[in-house]
Amino acid sequence: MNKRSITLQTFIRFVTQAILKLRGFIFLPVISKNLGAMGYGVYSQVTLTVGLLSPVLLLRLEVASVRYLSGKDSRELACGFFSMLSVILVLTSILTPLLFLFLEPIADFLFAGNSKGILYTKYLIFMLLTNVIFSFAISFYRAKEEITKFSIIQVTTTIIIVGLSSYFVSTGGGIRELLLTFISINALSSVLILGDIIRITGLPKGISFSRNLRYLSYSLPLIANSFLGWVINNSDRYFIAQILGLSQVGTYSASYSLGRLIIFFATAIGFVVFPPLSRLWDNGESEKVKTYLNASLEYIIILSLPAVFGLAYIAPVLLKVLATGEFVLGQAIFWLVGISFFLKAVRSIFLHVWYLEEKTRYLPLLVVFAASINLILNVFLIGRMGILGAAISTVVSYSFLALATIILARRWLEVGIDAKLFSKVLVSAVTMFVFLHIFNLRELPLPLLSVLFGAIIYFVFLALLGGIGRREWELILSLFKKRVSE
Repeated sequence: MNKRSITLQTFIRFVTQAILKLRGFIFLPVISKNLGAMGYGVYSQVTLTVGLLSPVLLLRLEVASVRYLSGKDSRELACGFFSMLSVILVLTSILTPLLFLFLEPIADFLFAGNSKGILYTKYLIFMLLTNVIFSFAISFYRAKEEITKFSIIQVTTTIIIVGLSSYFVSTGGGIRELLLTFISINALSSVLILGDIIRITGLPKGISFSRNLRYLSYSLPLIANSFLGWVINNSDRYFIAQILGLSQVGTYSASYSLGRLIIFFATAIGFVVFPPLSRLWDNGESEKVKTYLNASLEYIIILSLPAVFGLAYIAPVLLKVLATGEFVLGQAIFWLVGISFFLKAVRSIFLHVWYLEEKTRYLPLLVVFAASINLILNVFLIGRMGILGAAISTVVSYSFLALATIILARRWLEVGIDAKLFSKVLVSAVTMFVFLHIFNLRELPLPLLSVLFGAIIYFVFLALLGGIGRREWELILSLFKKRVSE
């Protein structure tokens, strides 16, 4: 994959993620204004729980499919893909009855005694199952490096879900109609994708158990890693629900919905570069791998660090516009949320080294320490400091996790942060924040105009400081060139 191809596909993923993120921006006002903070809290609990359990049922085989099936012919693809799918189907058939067996205690825990908790939990289970099948099925296109097709499917399903859900909720529907829309669209999409996969590869001649053992030895440690990472990201919501109530869960979740904007670019570039990085690494081209990772890290810092400052400035006003006054939080919350997501973005690049070195079995040991820190701090801080305590516990946990991940990754491959570039980006971001604050640009008729002015100020100062050099401009311009070799 050449430089132009990586840049173009990263751009496609970035735009796709921006479109997908609109779901949160649309759902926030639609749900909050029609169903209130309680309704948004229920929706948040359902989606968070699906996010927790999906990696367990997937066995993280969607990652293994990309790692081991990229570049394979149709026969190899069919055998590998359906072998993994068979494992997932067996696991879901075992776990689903167990979830229904413990329906009542699950409902009491998730929804704090809500009268409709059992009904919500039933919908949650079906939403989980359809999400798992859809997530694994669509990973086939990433393994084939068909990023555009992957993105089109994601955008199409999201548009349909958002459109139907918004219509039902706005015309008198409730959480039931919202969740049933997710379930129906994911189920239908999964059937269509699996049909397309069979058309491309044909049915496999058999299931390879020996291959499944290899896939699982790589992916199983990632389950614990995903679960523990989920604990760091989301466990505070459960503490908040029990201590402060579901309304506060909705308020805190809204701030996190905005904070996730910071990791957009990191997610996009990681999505695109993992398959070619795996191929280069297996071919012994570690210097090219290091070059790509260092460049990726630079662009993430250039885009993500100023986003922390921008979020702290504009988020309180943006939430007031998107939702209602009860969702507005103090600026300190957004600073902490922003820093947490920036650390997560930087760490994501160094995690590629762990994946390439096949050190996934050690990741859970590292994350368990960070998760333990997070849980302990949640217990002590949320009751005393409220939502601010939850934000503090998250940023402390991610500081430890990012530092440990970076130190160990650099033992295997010399990937590092350019201190000069970081200082230039930091100075430019601070300058942007000061300008926005002095001229009180958050009071513009449209809050997004503040974002535009802030971006202009930031990039002008960064260019003056030399933070954007010839290589960066060449990478941007490569989008418009016919071909740029590696």
